[in-house]
Amino acid sequence: MAKKRHHQVFNKKSSKVKGAKAKRKRQLDPEELAFIEAENRAGDLKNTQVVVEKQTKELNKLEKKAEADLEKVAKKKKESKTPYQLLLESLEAEHGKENMSSDDDEDDEIDDDDIVMEEVPEDELADEVPDSDEDAEEEPEDWKDVLKTTEESDDEEEEENDENEDASIKKDDNKIEDEPNSENPTSKGAEDHFPSFFGSVPESKEWTRKHIPTSHWTSCTFTGSSGEERSSPSKLPEYFTDNTLLQDKVKETFTKKELSKESQETELFHYLNAYNDIHVTDHRWESNERIRNMYALHIANHIRKTRVKEPKPPKEGFTRVKCLIVAPYRSAAYDIVNRIFKFYPKLKQIGNTARLKQEYGPEDENEAEPTNDYSHLMYGRNDDQFRFGISFTTHSAKLFTQFYKSDIIVCSPLGLRMVVGSREEKNRDFDFLSSVDIAVFDRADALRMQNWNHLQECLQVLNVQPAKMPETCDIYNLRDSYINKSGRLYRQTIVTSNGTFPDMRVAFHDKFTLPKKKKKTLDENVEESSMQVLEEIAKNVDSRPRRNFRGLMELSNAADGTPMKTGFSWGIARQMFVVTRAPSAGEIPESMFETFKSRVWPTAGGLERLLIVVSGNDGYGDFCRLRQFFQDEGTNYGFCHEYSDHKELSKSRKEFFDGVNRVLLITERWWFLRRYKIKGAGQILFYGVPETPLLYSDALSWMKVPSRCNAMTLLEPKYEACALEAIVGTQQALSMQDAKPNKIFSIVNPNTT
Repeated sequence: MAKKRHHQVFNKKSSKVKGAKAKRKRQLDPEELAFIEAENRAGDLKNTQVVVEKQTKELNKLEKKAEADLEKVAKKKKESKTPYQLLLESLEAEHGKENMSSDDDEDDEIDDDDIVMEEVPEDELADEVPDSDEDAEEEPEDWKDVLKTTEESDDEEEEENDENEDASIKKDDNKIEDEPNSENPTSKGAEDHFPSFFGSVPESKEWTRKHIPTSHWTSCTFTGSSGEERSSPSKLPEYFTDNTLLQDKVKETFTKKELSKESQETELFHYLNAYNDIHVTDHRWESNERIRNMYALHIANHIRKTRVKEPKPPKEGFTRVKCLIVAPYRSAAYDIVNRIFKFYPKLKQIGNTARLKQEYGPEDENEAEPTNDYSHLMYGRNDDQFRFGISFTTHSAKLFTQFYKSDIIVCSPLGLRMVVGSREEKNRDFDFLSSVDIAVFDRADALRMQNWNHLQECLQVLNVQPAKMPETCDIYNLRDSYINKSGRLYRQTIVTSNGTFPDMRVAFHDKFTLPKKKKKTLDENVEESSMQVLEEIAKNVDSRPRRNFRGLMELSNAADGTPMKTGFSWGIARQMFVVTRAPSAGEIPESMFETFKSRVWPTAGGLERLLIVVSGNDGYGDFCRLRQFFQDEGTNYGFCHEYSDHKELSKSRKEFFDGVNRVLLITERWWFLRRYKIKGAGQILFYGVPETPLLYSDALSWMKVPSRCNAMTLLEPKYEACALEAIVGTQQALSMQDAKPNKIFSIVNPNTT
């Protein structure tokens, strides 16, 4: 109550004072009033200036603080800048510092001369020394220390053994290898093509295909620059004159015949060592030792060269991964990795070998040794979902490492696809594949029968420049090819397979098109990210395919028509081939189905025990179309495809053998993975040329009465030329290329009278 009364009293007094001032103001002269108002305005202006000065000081402090914060953020988040901005800033800073240091050196030399010639007093010299020290203390921080990142800041929660591994890498890499000719590796022995990764791409010349004479392959074709000269193979040990340990390992592993110049092993390694793209088409179980040993030796030699730090470390890429190996099954990966370890020099310790044997080694130690190509392919663990990394030091190796800390990545198409994702996904991680020097696709014929789309998605993200600078990248040791977005032109691609197929060309020639822009949806960033992923691959100055500038070497044996001859040896009376024509490769299914309905089925529809083989690794779509056609026609039929369970397979095969179903529909992919034998077939129709030549001869052996049976193949000779050549031979395939639609080639058994 007292407070309220006080406020009331104060209000009364203030009102009285205001009234007195107003009364007095009315009594003043106009001149006095103008003077008082001028004084009031001057006071207000002065107060305003004081306030403005205070605010200006505060703003200056805030600006300085903001600049300091921005500098700290820029140092901590260098990856927010593009690699090109970082590179330009670093080069400018380095250039400016070199000029500054050179000027300081010149000044120091002048001061020394002055001291000697003019006898500068000690007191003046003492005054100069502290100034120079202060200048030295005020020098800006070295940009190399600012830009350079280390592996210590990658993972703070890493295990102790990983930290020891990284420390051993740095320690071992600084050691000088006590090997002869370390300063000049190519002083003796064969030519070393490893420096080709650091040079510039030669001027574009016209590429031609030419045959190279060889004593081990009936067909050896080189596709590359027309003016390139090729050297002849040397003895195998002469390729390793810069490393006596690796040279001794090669001598211990191979026989004298294999080490000679004329051996097939030496000739294959000669082409691998030249870093040409290699396509070997006779990778079977008989030649498995030779082929895998040679490219495993090549990979071990390449990794060794990239890890050498003396006398001068070679330039590197954005990431550490140098080699990608894609294998069809775990058993193949286990075999390849052990071969690489066998050839890597100075390898005294391998980490996580027990895990490798447990997850990738043979399940049954008493499993019988392979006796044919299929048993060799399915030997051991045949799981097709796996991926792991391998890191190397001078004396040790470690399995199952992080991809960004690995030298080699071994995976299956499905395993790698699960990491890199697809074009429709928003957040994808494939920067670890940006600096791959060697890509190996082992047994591509088996990879095609899994899911070729997985491999195509992975190929599109190889050697694509990262969107952000990786933390482990040393920008001062970056190759010019990666700065210029031309890393793909230096990559070596090695493909081994049992046979040749047109879609394997995508591994050697990158010619992808941008995806069509879809309608805007709620999540528009998904489509934008997919456009950015393929933008670098699709944009090319001359719109030609991006490929290895060194050329492509295809090593194969000419086809002599063995599958067709084998069919005649079973007693088959005639083998007929019906030609269909398609305007493009995408229209083959439509044209083949129309030819089947109009030309083939009216005759074959009345046959009993008709076996139809749908050829191709992606023939499931044709299989579904034929199955619907038989349902509409009311034909009794059975089917065997790759998604059938054991119960369905047994029922379909039994009903066909008993004659309940007069048509049995199977797919080539199912036969490739299962290798079942079909009994009771009277006639056989190949819906497309089988891509596996062995399937053609095996299917002809299933005939119930071969002497009364005919085999018919529906084919498109232009787009199925490779498969057709493998079955009927080169000469017969050439005669079918210019055939008109619906023409029938009938080849009679020459053994019948």
